[in-house]
Amino acid sequence: MLFSRIILGITGLAFAGYGIYCAIDLDLVIELTGVVFPSTTPAVEARAMYGGLQTGLGLLFFSAAINRRFTAYGLVAMVFVLGGVALGRALGMYLDAVDEYNMGAVIYESSSAVLAAVALWRERRASDASLFG
Repeated sequence: MLFSRIILGITGLAFAGYGIYCAIDLDLVIELTGVVFPSTTPAVEARAMYGGLQTGLGLLFFSAAINRRFTAYGLVAMVFVLGGVALGRALGMYLDAVDEYNMGAVIYESSSAVLAAVALWRERRASDASLFG
């Protein structure tokens, strides 16, 4: 369905773009999060997690948008990955503090997970209907 492919494509581009940028320029991560890197080990870790992981997920979501055989798998990944990050972030805000950056991120992550769940449900309904229609 077009709805599923749009959600996956937009999320894929956003994740891959953000990941590539963070992998190249850690100043963005520092500016947005306030996280500092006192040595090379945490800097490399940040490039791997903010850069590599985000880019990899973005490419996964984008490829699921392009290839219909992988659309449902991409949606499942979006539900669990973005839902898990949103839950972890919400827990962190509850235990530590709420700030503008994390509030915006949790809204984006949780709404994206919900949209992916709705898209997955619609994919399933369309698939079931085509079996009997």
